[in-house]
Amino acid sequence: MRAIITSLVAVGVAGFAGPSEAGGRKPAPAAPAETVRYATLSGTFEDGREVDVIVREVRARGKLNSATLDVCYPVSPASGRWDRAVVELKPDGAALRGTGTSQVERSALDVRLQRKGSGENLTYEGTIRRGNEQVRLTTEPGRESDETTFRE
Repeated sequence: MRAIITSLVAVGVAGFAGPSEAGGRKPAPAAPAETVRYATLSGTFEDGREVDVIVREVRARGKLNSATLDVCYPVSPASGRWDRAVVELKPDGAALRGTGTSQVERSALDVRLQRKGSGENLTYEGTIRRGNEQVRLTTEPGRESDETTFRE
């Protein structure tokens, strides 16, 4: 009885390993369904505080699926503390809009960006409102990158 079970298991294992090894071919890797692109934006508050912004876009077949804005800025001109917010942006044609709350001061933020261009030649212009303050944002030239380049 054990001999029969052992031989059936051996035949089953050989059947699973045989076809893939016999053909010598591996399945072709699937094309990535989504691509991730990053863009660096810059802006300045009226009092001179600089704002660091990164936009992360997820695209599928050339169409924008989702976008996230990550913004960091000094709390005040005299302070060494920084505040940060991550805002989910909703695509609306060429516009990206979203609202969020900063992590340190819990300030409400309203983000409005306009995408211009296509493919890998995108530029952004827009604003971030924080209370009665407004920051104008623009894309830094040549600062768009893919996932691999961004992680390096």
